[in-house]
Amino acid sequence: MTDSTQNILYHLWLQRVKGAKLLKHFNSPQDIYNADIEKFAYHNIPPASVKLLMDKSLDSENNIIADCAKFDIKIMCINDNFYPNLLKQLTNPPLLLYYIGDVQNLTKLPNSIAVIGSRTPSIYAEQQTKRFATFLANSGFTIVSGMARGIDTIAHSSALSVNGNTIAVVGNGLDTSYPAENKALMKLIAHNGIVLSEYPPHTAPVSNHFPTRNRIISALSQAVLVMECTIKSGSMTSVDHARKQNKPIFTIPSNLDNIRATGNFELLKTNGIIATAPEDICKHLNISPNFMSTTVGTSGAHGASHTSTNATQKTILSHLNSSVPTNLDTLAMRTNLPIPTINAQLAILELTHQVKRLNSKSYIKIV
Repeated sequence: MTDSTQNILYHLWLQRVKGAKLLKHFNSPQDIYNADIEKFAYHNIPPASVKLLMDKSLDSENNIIADCAKFDIKIMCINDNFYPNLLKQLTNPPLLLYYIGDVQNLTKLPNSIAVIGSRTPSIYAEQQTKRFATFLANSGFTIVSGMARGIDTIAHSSALSVNGNTIAVVGNGLDTSYPAENKALMKLIAHNGIVLSEYPPHTAPVSNHFPTRNRIISALSQAVLVMECTIKSGSMTSVDHARKQNKPIFTIPSNLDNIRATGNFELLKTNGIIATAPEDICKHLNISPNFMSTTVGTSGAHGASHTSTNATQKTILSHLNSSVPTNLDTLAMRTNLPIPTINAQLAILELTHQVKRLNSKSYIKIV
């Protein structure tokens, strides 16, 4: 067993008790593993935790390592050099993180922003998310979000559309995609960014994972941008975390009769910062946009230009007409591609102004 694998093994074992705080009293997880009950009593560790720590079996931990190897999932520990310092500042930092993708993307965090919001956004919120996330990603920001339906998906896709950097933090094991229709998007993020989770393979996306996950999204970000949400929503738990972490919180204005934006209104009444354009965020953070070579028009300020088109996108485009709408079912039949893959690629093609969506399931090609 290599030193690296052994380090992971003992961190996995310590994760039984969420034991990051114990490292203040011991040199390493292995020291904790080798400690006796007297040392635990000396440090006033609760009896329930002591009971778990006295179980020295490593079978389940070895099984997790084997599963990660099977699914090509990697593990970073809190003592690894590439573990983000921003997470270490949390009162309850993840002892370890599972990931797929390039860990070097975690070095691009100085200009990072969480873009979050509703799973069922209004058309206005969808449009503004594309506008803001595309501009910010193309300006050199890393877009951080949770890969959920709605705003999260649009934020990630917008970053990918301009070859920008994006980080997804999910509330389930990385052997599966949640939601299922984002399987293709998850692969795209892993190829161009990184997908993170606190949870080992085979962990289901249960509801209590998401508020915990949200603290990581806000911690990895220099600021938080709320596109559209209600007062009682997961996005507002991210806002709570951001407030505790002293992060600036931006939100966009909306119609006063928009019941999906009650969270936005609440933010504007408290300490939220209004942003009517993505440039407002750059100005507030005192960051000069560093535009990348590939640009996509957001609100007319920058001319639209197509990014490189992959083989799957070319296949989809070849089966679209510029005047007669084509629906998803027809595209799936013509291309022999699964609908989730088509959805992910169409999102990028739409953002790069190569297709236009006429309704939720019909598209035409832009020529």
